[in-house]
Amino acid sequence: MSFRSFVVNLFSLTLLTVLVLYATQQVWPLMKQHQLLSWLSLGFFFLLSVLMYWTGLVTSRSENKNMFTAAVLGFVFGKMALSLMIVVIYTKEVQPESKYFILPFFLVYLVYTVFETYFLIRLGKQKLPENNGG
Repeated sequence: MSFRSFVVNLFSLTLLTVLVLYATQQVWPLMKQHQLLSWLSLGFFFLLSVLMYWTGLVTSRSENKNMFTAAVLGFVFGKMALSLMIVVIYTKEVQPESKYFILPFFLVYLVYTVFETYFLIRLGKQKLPENNGG
């Protein structure tokens, strides 16, 4: 996946997610109370996607394909751990009255996870450039 294609897809996905989150907050007042978590999660997953693309691009070009696999597994574990931390900290600080505060977070998590899976699969299928210099 080219950088240009990644950026176009990432910004399109982010714009669509912003619209869905905004609409949800307008229609469902309970979500408006927890819009901070929605916007924080959107920013977090956006930045994480950029970092994952860059790391995936570098490791997919490595002759050692285990580096790419290790990077993907590291990001999967790290993403889950950081997501759990965000939710736990938010829950302790805000003490939401309803358990539904988590729905927008999981929506953003799911959307970006599907996107990350898509571009990482494409990066993983790229062939290494031929070494014609030696």
